[in-house]
Amino acid sequence: MAADCEAVAELGRLFDKVPVQMRGLSMAPWLMPGDVLLLDRDVRVEDLFLGDVVVLKHVEGEERIVHRIVREDPFRLLFPFRTKGDRVWEEDPLDDSFRFEGKVISRYRGRKWKTLSCRRWLWVLCKYDLYPGQRLPLWCSRTTLRNFFKGFRP
Repeated sequence: MAADCEAVAELGRLFDKVPVQMRGLSMAPWLMPGDVLLLDRDVRVEDLFLGDVVVLKHVEGEERIVHRIVREDPFRLLFPFRTKGDRVWEEDPLDDSFRFEGKVISRYRGRKWKTLSCRRWLWVLCKYDLYPGQRLPLWCSRTTLRNFFKGFRP
């Protein structure tokens, strides 16, 4: 796995994609400790949506937060969103000491890469304060939401 991660790091430097290792359980089961996340630094803050997983880095240290965007906050200037871990009940109490580092576009676990994309059902869940790591009501099942959105093609 170390050789795979080194190859990813080398490719990442060429295309401005950065590998970051996940620590902590706040985003489980989507992201687990030890997962290697591929971070896209080219994404502008204006191109982010509810449900996207982002990495915020502390200005003075190496501390990083990998959490999901759950709502917009127009009163914050540099990063106009609120973030939260899927397994955490409260939003992050972030101030302007954290800077947006990039958007998580894929993860490496079990010798496989999986692309992470913001789907419509994640956006709906975020709108109603429901997140993938929590126990969700039956109407929020993947099948129910998929059937609901079949008629909505952009």
